[in-house]
Amino acid sequence: MRGKRGQFFSVYLTFLVLAMVIAAILMFNHQEKKIENSVVSPVIVMSLQDEEQMFGLREREIAKLSYETSVKAGLVLGGEEFLKKTKDEFLNRTINSDSGEFIFNGLAFQGEERPINDEVGRRNFLENLYSFSFENGNLKIERKVIEKYIQLKAPELSKISFGTDLSWKIPENKIIIKAGGILE
Repeated sequence: MRGKRGQFFSVYLTFLVLAMVIAAILMFNHQEKKIENSVVSPVIVMSLQDEEQMFGLREREIAKLSYETSVKAGLVLGGEEFLKKTKDEFLNRTINSDSGEFIFNGLAFQGEERPINDEVGRRNFLENLYSFSFENGNLKIERKVIEKYIQLKAPELSKISFGTDLSWKIPENKIIIKAGGILE
């Protein structure tokens, strides 16, 4: 009799576990239909990458235009006045263009957003961000790393959603303009 009780108990446990698994699956399916959720779209991240590429192109264009403005002003290539005029022209064009908006929207320091809203603060930031020098007769414009921060939110806040904090760095860049305005 003792051996038969053990056989019955093992069959009983098998059916009990099977019933619990089926119950868990049914409850999961039932709750899944009731819960509404909303997810963050990766389209925003892809558009940020596109904006970063456009920023790099605009930055090179502004550098070339600033160089050409200084040349047209008749300043001596390699002189201190030429460098100052080119730098001022570059910073003014950057502040007043889409490049400036790209730099200052979502600007971050150590992973936290640090907005700069006033004109003087923006100009000072750009003066520290960019360095201008002459090297072997070529104008060299260097940009330091820019850190950006954005908080991605789901489109429908009435549903369950989880926001995502996105922080990334735009690598430093070097633009070299040879005599004659040829970009390198």
